[in-house]
Amino acid sequence: MRAMFKDGWTLPDTFDDWLASAQGEQDELAWKGELVERAYIDPQTFPEWCRFHHQEMDAEGRMAYANECAASKTGAYVT
Repeated sequence: MRAMFKDGWTLPDTFDDWLASAQGEQDELAWKGELVERAYIDPQTFPEWCRFHHQEMDAEGRMAYANECAASKTGAYVT
């Protein structure tokens, strides 16, 4: 998936490293009382989602996708 993102070079080298980082961020947000929803990116459908929503395949696009996923689960838009 790193290869498909415009900013893939900014992501950890391995899935395990990425997962540890993501879990640390999730734990920190939860500790602060923030609602955390996981958004899973499907490499088959994410490029089309980006095209449809006029998003780049980068951190900003991933955040927009995550916000949409969270909103669909909770009914609230996350900024």
